Amino acid sequence: MTNVEITVGQVNVYLGQVEKNLEVLGNVFEISAKFEQEVNHSLVVMPELFVTGYDYDSIRAASSQFPDGRVFKVIADKCREYGTWFYGSIPERDDGKIYNTGVLFNPRGELEEKYRKIHLFGPLGEKQVFARGETLSIANTPFGKLGLSICYDLRFAEQYVDMKRAGVDIFLVVAEWPVPRIDHWKHLLRARAIENQAFIVGVNRVGDDLSSTYGGNSAIYDPMGNAVVLLGTSVSIAKGVADTRVLEKARSLFDINQDRVKYLIDYTST
Repeated sequence: MTNVEITVGQVNVYLGQVEKNLEVLGNVFEISAKFEQEVNHSLVVMPELFVTGYDYDSIRAASSQFPDGRVFKVIADKCREYGTWFYGSIPERDDGKIYNTGVLFNPRGELEEKYRKIHLFGPLGEKQVFARGETLSIANTPFGKLGLSICYDLRFAEQYVDMKRAGVDIFLVVAEWPVPRIDHWKHLLRARAIENQAFIVGVNRVGDDLSSTYGGNSAIYDPMGNAVVLLGTSVSIAKGVADTRVLEKARSLFDINQDRVKYLIDYTST
């Protein structure tokens, strides 16, 4: 693993306004490029469904199969233009189904890896629109192994444990997490970093839509649970470095993978 600069794009998502949201995306890339470059690798991270928000008509209309579709092409062009990696979630259509898909693009504008959201949030109606993903997604990059996830996944510790077992160094989680449960977001982010001895990058949107107000509080935590970046509740674009020395120091204290026990409980006997 080598160091990587990570730009946290905590933005408002304009409900159903794809072109407006793509304009915001371009602004985040542009602002990110103006930060002082400390290391050779950079990564821009945007919130869940940053091109549509939870507007299901727009989600259906904007969904397309890779590599077709304007959204894919705009992301690819921006990555090439600015020479950076990118992760965010967009609606993907495949074989007649729509997925809430996290896409990881490399600086050449190529789709490096994608992740289809496994845990769909029933109260928001996701199960009526999206098909469920079935596999974990881990990407090998020059700056370490990335574990990809989306929003509600954060509540399921076993998903991150399984990715940790595969050697993940940095977890990425993008979200539309509302204000009433924002304390859960903050505590779970930090816990996932500490319990897996890994960096975690959590990018949540701000602003309102027809049903919710979103709580921001995007953050980067290191493997010891220290905040590298910690944002509030307004539109903010910030950058932090995932430092390999911090990762190595945390893991040198003790090896969670080596000491972890898989519990087998027979609930029928209790």
